[in-house]
Amino acid sequence: MKNRRILLGLVIIVMTYDVSAASDINTFSGWKGENWSLHGRLKQGVSVLYDLPDNDNVLGPSNTTAELKFSYRPNNSWTFITNAWYRADLSPSLGDDFDTGQGLQDPTSAGFNGRLPYRLNEHSCLGTIGDPFCADLDQIRRFDDLDEVLRELSIKYRDPKSRYTIKAGKFQRGWGQSDGLRLLDILHAQDLRERFAFRDSDELRIPAWMVSADLNFERMGIAAPFKALGMRRPTLEFNFVPEVHHSQFIINNPTPSSLTAGGAFGLPFPALKDPVSGYGLVGIGANLQEKTPDDFGFRDAEFSMRLRFDALGGEFTLNGFYGMQDLPLVEFTGANVVAGSALNNESLAAAVVPLDLANAIGAIHAPGGYLGWLRSVASGNPIPFPLSDGGIAPLAALSGGELPNCIDPVFGASTPADLPCSVNANFNLDYDHRQKVIGFSFARDMVELEIGRKLVTPTLRLEVAYELDKPFNRSVAADPFVPGATVSGSNSLVIGPSAAYTDSDVLSTMIGFDYALWVPGWDLQKKSIFTSFQFFNIHTFDADEGLLQQAPYGFETVAKNQQYATFLWNMPVINERLIFEGLFIRDFDNSGTFYRQRIDFQFFGNNFRPRLEWMTFSGEGQNAPIGILDHSDLIEFSLTYQF
Repeated sequence: MKNRRILLGLVIIVMTYDVSAASDINTFSGWKGENWSLHGRLKQGVSVLYDLPDNDNVLGPSNTTAELKFSYRPNNSWTFITNAWYRADLSPSLGDDFDTGQGLQDPTSAGFNGRLPYRLNEHSCLGTIGDPFCADLDQIRRFDDLDEVLRELSIKYRDPKSRYTIKAGKFQRGWGQSDGLRLLDILHAQDLRERFAFRDSDELRIPAWMVSADLNFERMGIAAPFKALGMRRPTLEFNFVPEVHHSQFIINNPTPSSLTAGGAFGLPFPALKDPVSGYGLVGIGANLQEKTPDDFGFRDAEFSMRLRFDALGGEFTLNGFYGMQDLPLVEFTGANVVAGSALNNESLAAAVVPLDLANAIGAIHAPGGYLGWLRSVASGNPIPFPLSDGGIAPLAALSGGELPNCIDPVFGASTPADLPCSVNANFNLDYDHRQKVIGFSFARDMVELEIGRKLVTPTLRLEVAYELDKPFNRSVAADPFVPGATVSGSNSLVIGPSAAYTDSDVLSTMIGFDYALWVPGWDLQKKSIFTSFQFFNIHTFDADEGLLQQAPYGFETVAKNQQYATFLWNMPVINERLIFEGLFIRDFDNSGTFYRQRIDFQFFGNNFRPRLEWMTFSGEGQNAPIGILDHSDLIEFSLTYQF
């Protein structure tokens, strides 16, 4: 299996469009009274994965959703909304050989570059080299915590003169003109645990407890200074979010003491490889802990503002966001020597010997340390394994004589009491960093252009986001023991945080065009075909200094410019009872292609909505964002009952 990498900071992750109403609860007829309404939906899907390596077609993700939304509006000023949903995902057995190459490095393979088997969502394993790790997880993944179930609980007050609106509670808001890549739509973290980013954006956003105020300057009588600058109908939005979330995703981490599995849409564990010797980092696993800002409070609260106005024949917004990063940096905190298990299983170890940060860095980078040993093996002149008798950090010394030494993988045991060993690096996934973004968006109907047989006007959309001092892990860092030398790739993570972190400004731009297409010669066409084209460029100013895309699971460097194009089309036929929708995404830098085809059937009244969906990913496993899901092609049928 090829190693897979993850896109820049996982920030470039939302590439899903949906202009159909099949999943929008607000479009359902529902039950209504004089000042209240109740909407709901029940949805069940079942899918088949058909592009798994070494497997036939198997049952894929099968999502269940139940949702209710109640609105109460006693008068024109007050609105109360409660919205709750329950989600579950059947993550079935994917076969003994699914993603065989996604485990830890295989000590029996040439150059340690093979990968141990790793079965996702199985309930048994042998604990041997041939069958080392399995995810002992429920096959049905449920999202049933109260915080996950409650989508909205809000109260909104609108001034009788429409001068201002204040909304408080738990809810979500969307920003920006781009459909897909998140440039300005960053008010909320994202839930990527079901279909990664390939779902509808309103279902990806994680709602938060917040307070929002919208001020209509014209109604308030203070619009004159803005009008003098050519800014008509100015309004100001202000958001205060004391509850901080980070994006949720699942890593297919085979390290037993930090075992997680997300199935076909889990993020893959990378091949751990020393770029100097070309050998795999055999015996190395990763324990992951989260380091997060305050969940609720003022110290890490998020603030955002958006000024909206009309100018130049279109609508402008000026945006500012001061919040927290929703994707992590990686902070090396030390390591655990797993004595008695060559497969990194701390629960089966004779003992687990912790190493603090300084000793862990020395055991890895110092002369005679792990990397020196690995490179000596590659050269054919092996030195003693650092934890063995004769190594620089023998286990007996680390344990104060309470344990024997580790078995040397090349020379074997020095005494019969020596133990097989492995090492788990301890990392914090560090979300406790500020995110600072400014930008603008613009949308305008190009009334000067009338194109096609019905002289339709296209719509222009622009969006620009400038992030200041975005933090990155370094892809190249100073060697802590050899002056003037550097370490790179995964080796650059196992150093002190001060040397591992850096930052860069990032400029993201989008230009898009929407057009209602009437096909020439199709005289029986009843409805136009909605089309939307977008081009994105993400410019990282200090990319040439060596920045990791997304540690610890993406060890490739950030490109100076990353470019993407998307094309969406939506075609209703047969009196809008059959709706075809296609989405094409091209990642130019990484040669990745994604296509999604949806077919909605609306022949069964207002309550039942069947859908057929096909998603296909084409790209090398090394490349992101599409290559990491190269074997996640699926066909899904879902049925929604709505009221």
